[in-house]
Amino acid sequence: MPTWLFAALSVAAFASAASMRIADSLLPDIAAEFATTPGAVAAAAITSFNIAYGAIQIAFGPIGDRFGKVQTIAVASLLSAAAQIGCVVAATADQLSLARFVSGAAAGGVIPLCLAWIGDVVSFENRQRALARFLFSQILGFASGQALGGWIGDAFGWRASFLMLGALFFLGGIAPLIALRLSPAPGSGAAGLARRVKLLEALSRPRVRLVLTTVFLEGAAMYGAFSYIGTDLQLRFGVSVAAAGTMLTAFALGALGYALAVGRLVATMSRARIALIGSFALAAGFALIALVPSLAVALAALVVLGFGFYMLHNSLQTEATQMIPEARGTALAMFAAMLFIGQAAGVALAGPFFDRVGGPPLYLAAACVLPIIALRFARALARP
Repeated sequence: MPTWLFAALSVAAFASAASMRIADSLLPDIAAEFATTPGAVAAAAITSFNIAYGAIQIAFGPIGDRFGKVQTIAVASLLSAAAQIGCVVAATADQLSLARFVSGAAAGGVIPLCLAWIGDVVSFENRQRALARFLFSQILGFASGQALGGWIGDAFGWRASFLMLGALFFLGGIAPLIALRLSPAPGSGAAGLARRVKLLEALSRPRVRLVLTTVFLEGAAMYGAFSYIGTDLQLRFGVSVAAAGTMLTAFALGALGYALAVGRLVATMSRARIALIGSFALAAGFALIALVPSLAVALAALVVLGFGFYMLHNSLQTEATQMIPEARGTALAMFAAMLFIGQAAGVALAGPFFDRVGGPPLYLAAACVLPIIALRFARALARP
């Protein structure tokens, strides 16, 4: 796997991951400016992004297979950089929702095609480790989206956070293009017509249906609860926007812990067992946040959530890279589409519930549902 191109694509993935979580800590400030509730703002700033991010995958996957994954990633990053200007100048919640929708549509062509490119150039035996290495850029972007969003929002206002995000996307679009100009690399060119796969043909495969259904349910259960933790920390414990964003980086620490431990885990456990143990860690983390009203416990629980989620999700990702090997761009696009459509559905359904009863009931619901989802996946994965 060429290191220079891997690093360039990591920059683009960092920006895309940051855009997913940039609004989490900003919901109270945006709600105050637009005279609405955090749940309503979540629908504008988070759900609209996730719907577009998920829905656009069906287009980006075949485009990446046809015209080249790396080139498509670069163009998508530059388009998303332009879309952040709409977020900066939004005068109403509806305008912000539209700008975030466009941003999500553009950002949707980045991470799934990066994962597909890794699938093209790394053997299946080594792929889970390679995908875990790539997690570093996503995790850092994920954490930066929350933390930098909170810090910059506290210091300069929430609009400045989206301006910063636009600069990240610009860099994420330029870096792969510069890398390609310096030297070509395996998997960076167009894949050709032979790699086209019909959607209905792909969905007829049991393994494809298993992975897509599982990741949809995972996204709905996990993010329907997790997206409100930053706001819940502010409302329950009175911490600032910046402090809430900083605390959420504990999730990234847990995820980084998994990325460091994945080599040993893969050597000693099956993907099914890794996924199942990860789901129990998720249940424990959500239960702690719900039942123990302490900031110190919440920090520890966020670390557990990060480790557990990536145990489950990385196992799903690895399976997704092989479910349609002749068209990995399309396969990972379908995978990402189901994840973020599930995430959008979870956040939207949980918003009114959060406004009425707060965060703890949401966390307990996720703690009950996630192990059931993982158990179904693990049982199916054990079969040929």
